[in-house]
Amino acid sequence: MNQPTLHTGLDKLLEASGVKSQCPDVAFFSAFIPGEHDVLGSGISALVNFRLLHPETPVLFFSFLPKEHLLPKDELGVLQVPGTEFIQSPCAKTSIIHLAKKHGSNSLIVSSAEWLSFSEKACKSLMQTSAKKISHQFGEKGMQIGNRALNPLRMNCCGLLSSPQLKEDYLPLLQKNFVALNKFMAIPEIAELLNWCRICPNSKDEYLQCAYTFSSQLKQLSRYSAQTDATEIISLIDRVNNSFKQLQPE
Repeated sequence: MNQPTLHTGLDKLLEASGVKSQCPDVAFFSAFIPGEHDVLGSGISALVNFRLLHPETPVLFFSFLPKEHLLPKDELGVLQVPGTEFIQSPCAKTSIIHLAKKHGSNSLIVSSAEWLSFSEKACKSLMQTSAKKISHQFGEKGMQIGNRALNPLRMNCCGLLSSPQLKEDYLPLLQKNFVALNKFMAIPEIAELLNWCRICPNSKDEYLQCAYTFSSQLKQLSRYSAQTDATEIISLIDRVNNSFKQLQPE
């Protein structure tokens, strides 16, 4: 489980109490993450990401401030979701062990209405933020995935269809296009967006449905090769582009 670095005092407390070794299935977070500028919000943001990726893992969340002081930063309500136990520091080692064992022994139900509400709201917010960031980082809105990955592949497919006699020239180019597509999908910002797209596959929310469709289509395209029928590749590229346009922030 990927967890942020805890501040030294809390990390030492958890080690000294033996709670980490006694409760390996419990995650530990603090409101403050060393090196982050947002003193109140950094831990909450990290917790949102973690709970979405590890919905069945219980969390002990530590803060020197009372819970009500953090609620304005908790716009997605992750501190209210079952499976997150808030602990105000300083606290006794015995209390930490008791709560960790209590939550570690309980199976979390991630299909509850409360969990679904949180996960859909959080995924939608993260995807919209990620799409906006990607748009600014990789070019004009709606064009980055086309210019970097899809348009060259589509152009070469069209060239192959219009000039089949040049097949031996186009096939190596197409294979390079597929390699470039997979490299593009591995870029951290792109991989992060695709990750959020897959978390709510059964949502009835139109935006989340589109996000899952986009992710599935792009994954399918990445499995193609230069030997795949060029007409089929072009058709899927057009569907990917159409799905991606619907994810773009207003």
